[in-house]
Amino acid sequence: MRHDKALGITMINRTMNDSLDEAIDQFEENWTPDSRSTISPLLTEHGLKGDHDALTELIRIDIELRYKHGLSLKLNEYFEQWNDLLDRPANVADIAFEDFRARSAHGHDIFVSRWRDLPGVKDEQWFQRLVNNSPRPLPGTGSIRPFSGGTPTDANGNFDSEFREAIESSGFQIVHEIATGAFSKVYLATQLELADRYVVLKVVDDDLRESRSMAMLQHTNIVPLYSVHRIHSRTVICMPYAGSVTLNDVLGGQADDESSAGQSLIDTVEARIDKTMSDFQQDSFPQSLSLAPAADEQAALKPLESLRHLDRNALTTWIFVRLASALAHSHARGILHGDLKPSNVLIRNDGEPALLDFNLAQSLNHNLSRVVGGTLPYMAPESYRSFLLQESEAVKESDIYALGVMMFQFVTGRLPHTTPPSMAPTDLQRAIEERKQPPAWQASDEVSASLKCVINRCLEFSGQQRYTSAEDLRIDLENENASRSLAIAEEPIGSRVKKWLRRNPQLTSAGTVAALLLAISIPPAYVALQWRQTSQQMMVAERSRDFLAQSAATLMRINADPARESLRNIEDGIEVLRSNGLFDPDGYTKLISSQASPPQRTEMLESVQRHALQIGRLEARRLWVKSTDTRLADSDFQRLDQLIAAAEYLPLPGDSRSLFFLKARRASLGRDSSMGEYLQKAEQTAAVTDSERYLEAVRLMTQHKHRQAMQFFNTLNDSKIVPSVSLWTLKARSQYADEQYENAKLSLTRSILHAPDSSDLHVLRGRCHQRLGKRQFALLDFDKAIELDPNNVRAWNARATNYLNWKKYKEAIKDYSEVQRRSPGNVFSLVKRAKAHEAMGHSELAAKDLEAAKQSSELSVDALVSRALAIDEQEPLCSLADLQRALQLDPDNPMILRNIAKVYSVNLKQYPESIEAFDQSLKIEPTNERALIDRAIQYARLARFDEAIGSLELAIQEPNDPRTYYQAACTYALMPGKVNHQRGLMFLAKAVHAGYEVKRFDDDEDLNNLRSLEGYKHVRTAYSISRRSRTPNPTRSQL
Repeated sequence: MRHDKALGITMINRTMNDSLDEAIDQFEENWTPDSRSTISPLLTEHGLKGDHDALTELIRIDIELRYKHGLSLKLNEYFEQWNDLLDRPANVADIAFEDFRARSAHGHDIFVSRWRDLPGVKDEQWFQRLVNNSPRPLPGTGSIRPFSGGTPTDANGNFDSEFREAIESSGFQIVHEIATGAFSKVYLATQLELADRYVVLKVVDDDLRESRSMAMLQHTNIVPLYSVHRIHSRTVICMPYAGSVTLNDVLGGQADDESSAGQSLIDTVEARIDKTMSDFQQDSFPQSLSLAPAADEQAALKPLESLRHLDRNALTTWIFVRLASALAHSHARGILHGDLKPSNVLIRNDGEPALLDFNLAQSLNHNLSRVVGGTLPYMAPESYRSFLLQESEAVKESDIYALGVMMFQFVTGRLPHTTPPSMAPTDLQRAIEERKQPPAWQASDEVSASLKCVINRCLEFSGQQRYTSAEDLRIDLENENASRSLAIAEEPIGSRVKKWLRRNPQLTSAGTVAALLLAISIPPAYVALQWRQTSQQMMVAERSRDFLAQSAATLMRINADPARESLRNIEDGIEVLRSNGLFDPDGYTKLISSQASPPQRTEMLESVQRHALQIGRLEARRLWVKSTDTRLADSDFQRLDQLIAAAEYLPLPGDSRSLFFLKARRASLGRDSSMGEYLQKAEQTAAVTDSERYLEAVRLMTQHKHRQAMQFFNTLNDSKIVPSVSLWTLKARSQYADEQYENAKLSLTRSILHAPDSSDLHVLRGRCHQRLGKRQFALLDFDKAIELDPNNVRAWNARATNYLNWKKYKEAIKDYSEVQRRSPGNVFSLVKRAKAHEAMGHSELAAKDLEAAKQSSELSVDALVSRALAIDEQEPLCSLADLQRALQLDPDNPMILRNIAKVYSVNLKQYPESIEAFDQSLKIEPTNERALIDRAIQYARLARFDEAIGSLELAIQEPNDPRTYYQAACTYALMPGKVNHQRGLMFLAKAVHAGYEVKRFDDDEDLNNLRSLEGYKHVRTAYSISRRSRTPNPTRSQL
């Protein structure tokens, strides 16, 4: 039976009787390997002739029993005998799932082609998950059936039938060959399990080196890896499709007009899209290929139109600053590319460049095994020496040299040096000698002096003379793009002055020009003084940009960190202000005066305000937690007062709502009577600016009012003031708290595009995958988080919990033990490790861990809640004490309140106190479905039936959870009257239909009044039938 539907509900809707139960009992009791022939007569005997659902159920039982007794079967034999089933896709899918489930449970080989062509199977979740995991072995089951060896193509270079079948069994449909290289063939394909999305399949002849390299890289400007498959001794790499234009195509289509380089790139991309569309019939492409995503689940914002008016110099820096960033990301992970050239740079359909083809990628840490390779025009001198066996060390400077060659070619249309005509030693030696000379620039090259400096630095003969890292190259290109002075390469003074004037257009007025002309007659000392003043202005302007970058990075890290109010985070935030002189009014004056235009001054003011007040709110929160244990002294307020004063310095128009709220919190902590006055002012002040709306959303999040916070975040989508990474991270946290896990995952993907090295962001996205049931994807994120920060205890705990839910107890225990090594006494890992030990039958170890958790001195909210939930059945009063202590630390947390209500209700049977806790939680989240329906049951238990109905009706307005139907059934069952009991039975049937797993169906006392109803037995039977399909087995739980 399919896991997302319950077959028995069909019978409920047809007033199912006991005939099927009797037929099933008789069939099972008399079953033999030949019992298939008795199915039709048995159905006729029990009045079920023509009942396809009953027929399906007996077939499923026959399948289950054949596998149980070690017998083989052919599915087609069932459909040949009852061929009218093929007109009923739902029934066919039920039979197919039973076959899959039974094969998995009994260790038989699993291969997609067995069920792929059956009606109704393609859209089944179990089948899509199976396809998504193929052809890797499924742990705990029979392995994926291996394909026989052989070449992937026939004599004409096309796929042979066996290889094509193997590809399609892995969930792909080949559409078209894109390219053929020395190491691989590349194909456009569609992917079955993900709505036939377009993907690129790269069939590689060698080992898994490229896929291993790509798996380590997650960057906006590196083509990501979807999956890897090993087929016919070849590696098949699946990547997103985002167009087929490369930088080589752009070079071939460049216009002569230097000012229209951006338009030329757009024309090349759009022409390729048009050609691709015309090459195939329209029904082959249900979606426009121009809309194909540029990155994993969510593309970066499409910049294509913004390139239209860029000249050659500007387009060069725009493209290559992104490639340098990608290369820096790769080098930071110890991976060299080894074959950078224009044909290995994809220009996506949205205009973004991305590195391709890591065939020659090699580790910086394994120099002795270096693979000599590359493409001759783009190879560095040391690479030629490698061919001559003069050098063997793999160096990142070789990749930087190749980028320099491509930049030179892009701005001039030619290569900087002659390409060796062959690999003969004499030709290579001649090429090495030629590259000792600087590149041959021509007078007609319309290239800025500073960009020439960047390119020349990349093309230095000695690697030590080049940029020492791709990150340094990125910084210089970023500066060039923003008309700032180069930080690494030497730049002529005239170029620096031109850039400064471009950034400060007010200095190019007629009066200023006239004054400069008079400088000829001004004494040199005065000119030097003016230059020093101008240089100081430039330094202040540079410092302002540094502040914006430091603030964005600090707040991003804080927003992604669940322990946001930790002292370290607060001190880091304060240091950003202190190091930029922003605790001094003179520092503000200098910083603001350096901004060239009113919008820039506004951005700077709002950024400083946002930073100071968000750090201030974290400090106030930290002081609140401290005040629950001890009375605060005047010295405790030093940091908070400093941050409030810093925000007050700002000459922003109008009052600040966020500042009033922070002052009110300060007054409350200091027991100052002015708190009410500040609160009133805050309520009367609207959040008008982008920074104020951002800060208001942050305040609402701390009060757990996440839906209201999201309303403010949604107004900031196009903000140029609020950094994108902070906005998307906070929005994701609100969506996660509101149980919008899919949306939260997408928001975090956008955050990761801006901050790919954030360990905490990967943990948060992994938890979204976990909630969505995608354990494999969750594991990838948790692995990445640990790789980025091995000391991230939350990452270890999250991965361990993923293993625990996966029933991989040994792996879970190993990771929880790692947490204890890094953070002794960590309560969460202790109580979870106890659960894993208990599942493995290690009761003594479980008891030891649980006792250690009770004795732990960790008193964070997470620790207290974890411990409370672990002991609520055995020690409900201790559990309640932990939860109440957690509520002291976080008084607005509805999750804690709901757990308090649960302990009162389930463990202590104190229903009035439970209702009171639910009421408090609903003041924070008025529409929370779980709190509303659970409160309804408590009302019913106290015979407050009108209040029970009121709470129930609010809960079922937008039911998202099958549990709500079950709780509604219990509520109606507790009320008097047959009508209410019939309603309860209806909701119970809905719960079963929705797939709700009832833990105590037969002994739940709340359902007692339903058990005497005529339809109860039918619902119970339907639950038993549907539950058979949900019986845990290794394959099912791991998919």
